[in-house]
Amino acid sequence: MKPVPEAREWRSHGDGMVALVAGAAGGIGAALGEEILERYRLRRLFVVSRGEPPACFATQRVVALRADLLAPGATVELARSVAGFEARLDLVFNCCGLLHDGALKPEKSVAAIDAAAFARLFAVNATLPALLARDLGPLLRRSPDAVFASLSARVGSIADNRAGGWYGYRASKAAHNMLLRTLALEWRHAQP
Repeated sequence: MKPVPEAREWRSHGDGMVALVAGAAGGIGAALGEEILERYRLRRLFVVSRGEPPACFATQRVVALRADLLAPGATVELARSVAGFEARLDLVFNCCGLLHDGALKPEKSVAAIDAAAFARLFAVNATLPALLARDLGPLLRRSPDAVFASLSARVGSIADNRAGGWYGYRASKAAHNMLLRTLALEWRHAQP
């Protein structure tokens, strides 16, 4: 994988960058979307979220798409929607992730492991990035400087696990990291 180029280095197209941020209603996704709007010469920014996007995205360069990306076929439909506006994507940044919610809590011991919770964590943290890469990949292939990025967490590191606990989250982020590494190897040879 290559780092996201600085604004002055982005050379993909003279008409401006086309970017997509998934999970744009969350704090990290919203901040990243704002940074992209400010930093890059942007043709269009797609912001994808389950709910209403933040007000900062109310501009002509932004297309807000509401979607539950875990629904069957949602990432295929997302790719179709984006392709209805643009022929390419230069940057896709996945900020979707799940550690806990009202019913789901990080496990402190192996006795607390729950199969349904594991499945949900893997769906959001590992399967969703794979589906986004699969379905948005054809649009990324049309850009010479395409970047696919997905937010991970240090707790997904096997070598750096010194505290234990958080079984489902750690395992799903480790799977996420392996997915991104494998994707980088494949796309390095296939442009993306």
